[in-house]
Amino acid sequence: MPFKIGRVFRKMGLPAWTFVGIGISAIWFNYIGSLLEKFLKVRFGVTDQTQGFIAYLPQLMVFSLPFMAVGFIWLRQSLRHQTSKILFHDSSHLQKPEGKKGLILLTSNPNSAMFAIEYHLNEKETLECVWLIPSNNSEEDKFGPPSLENAREIERRCEKLGKKLKVRIYDRGVSPADSQDTFDYVNRLFRNSPYSPDELIADFTGGTKPMSVGMIMACLPAERALEYVSLNPISKQSYGPYLIDYQHRAFDLIG
Repeated sequence: MPFKIGRVFRKMGLPAWTFVGIGISAIWFNYIGSLLEKFLKVRFGVTDQTQGFIAYLPQLMVFSLPFMAVGFIWLRQSLRHQTSKILFHDSSHLQKPEGKKGLILLTSNPNSAMFAIEYHLNEKETLECVWLIPSNNSEEDKFGPPSLENAREIERRCEKLGKKLKVRIYDRGVSPADSQDTFDYVNRLFRNSPYSPDELIADFTGGTKPMSVGMIMACLPAERALEYVSLNPISKQSYGPYLIDYQHRAFDLIG
């Protein structure tokens, strides 16, 4: 059996390329630290004969730089968070998305789907195309019947709106149990649609939990937006749609 070093690294908790990156970064920063220390020694006139606190000042300054960088980033993020709360302040601090030309929807409940569609179509007046992704019957015994008929109901409601809106139904559907199936299709839509990624938004309100996971994973790159519609179970009132906001850079892994 061939020895696979990548598998060994994954067992340790990180992909092989991550370890390679850490190693290269460690060497790089080590040399930068050494060069900076030499520069500070020259700047402060520190030699091997220098005595007292100043002899240790260059090393202390180099040692404190990472902590200063982390502190600066933390302060910047805190200020951005406070600014965001001021700009988008409401009773729940939830932010609604900008109007988009394309909307990708997981289908189950036609009411929540129409709520999202009408937001981008009527309130923002930007929506031009909707892609509906129903579940198929591959795991009907565990997840219930496919939601293709729900998608067709949404299409009929869109036609009654009396506006030029293209509705595309993925008739083949995706597996309600396989997140990869939804991931692949949503990823293809972002790659191959006539719109740029920033003109699209994906809504994971409908569908099964594995379908939602697949859509969320496909929208991890920073240029892909993600939203959901909330429903009050008592009043049966829908709210939103609300933008999913997170630190994209930490998850920008998908090409």
